[in-house]
Amino acid sequence: MGRGLGSLVACLALLVATTGCQQLYGGKPEKLKTPDKKKKPPDAVETTSVKYVEECGANFRGEPV
Repeated sequence: MGRGLGSLVACLALLVATTGCQQLYGGKPEKLKTPDKKKKPPDAVETTSVKYVEECGANFRGEPV
């Protein structure tokens, strides 16, 4: 087992030594398009009224039906 691990480390060292610090891909990088600026949406002016029910007809203490 120690021999297999040593050979693995040697292979990795050889791989790193032969590749060095190279670019991953050849060629020049692509220039990205700047996204278009969007206008800020107008603030919502609408107000909705909430109707509250003052008396509830449900019985929460009884058996469920």
